[in-house]
Amino acid sequence: MSYWIFKCSPDDYRLDARLADPTPTISWRVTRYRDEITEGDMAFVWQTGPNRRFRALLHLDSDPQMIPEIKGEQKYNRVRDTETKFRVLATITQRQINLPHTLLRATPGLDGLSLFHGFQQGTNFRMTEKEARIVLKLHSKNDA
Repeated sequence: MSYWIFKCSPDDYRLDARLADPTPTISWRVTRYRDEITEGDMAFVWQTGPNRRFRALLHLDSDPQMIPEIKGEQKYNRVRDTETKFRVLATITQRQINLPHTLLRATPGLDGLSLFHGFQQGTNFRMTEKEARIVLKLHSKNDA
């Protein structure tokens, strides 16, 4: 199993509304690492912008494939997405993650988090197993 970060811009997608929707199945665009992202992997959803933070956790139910946007997802896109693109199907397994970038930057072991370094224009970023464990531990502490 591998771990990933999937970015979400509030300018493009209504993440708050989507996380309030109890429907577990979601699709997510894959722009990088198509040959490495696989069914069974986990992805943390990262909200960009002034309130950047981890918001949710996804279990990937498929390898990346050329598919249209799921019909139920259209209402959350700020601009209708009718193109067939590389996407994964996933299940939202945790919706209540709220880990701001300030906490993550201050946490030992997360200084190498790919979101904080290098090329930032992609949608998908690598995450080590160690980083994923640290983030999940932070979430369980904050959730308690």
